[in-house]
Amino acid sequence: MHSSILNQKGPFHRITSGFALVLLLLILCQCAPSDTIANHPFLHGLDFKGFEQKGPLLIYNRKNIFEYMNGEAENYLPNGFIFLYVGKFLVQGRDAEMLMEVYDMGSSKGAGSLFRIYARPPGEALAGIGEEAWKSKSRCVFHRGPYFIRVTADPTAGLDFRPSPEDIEALAWEANRVLGK
Repeated sequence: MHSSILNQKGPFHRITSGFALVLLLLILCQCAPSDTIANHPFLHGLDFKGFEQKGPLLIYNRKNIFEYMNGEAENYLPNGFIFLYVGKFLVQGRDAEMLMEVYDMGSSKGAGSLFRIYARPPGEALAGIGEEAWKSKSRCVFHRGPYFIRVTADPTAGLDFRPSPEDIEALAWEANRVLGK
């Protein structure tokens, strides 16, 4: 009488079946989208009141971040950089063009570290946006949770398309509202 170890119903069979089940669960958990990506508010369409998006949202990661920036990435990578989301926005009814960069730093600590690098004179603290915010005539930066957000005039737009400091601040307020949902 020939019996295979695979056909037995003893303790070995229960151990291998249990191991296979645990292994399958681990594989399925690894395939599920992470909260960072699946719940990112900027990937589900932007509902910015008073602004319209111009062109696609661009996404950069640790491997291609240098295609977007030259010389600043050393501030981001050691602080936990995961993704950069870049969008261009127009003030509705006007041609004022702005650039919004949302850096997913993976933690509030990483986002706060970047904020402290970029929140410097000229300018002043801005209360009510994110955990901390800073504004100047040409930019507004803040951090909220794992995100560091920078809103500036679009550097590729002509002088006729420059937003006012109030436009820049208003877009920062809208980004803060969307992140708070």
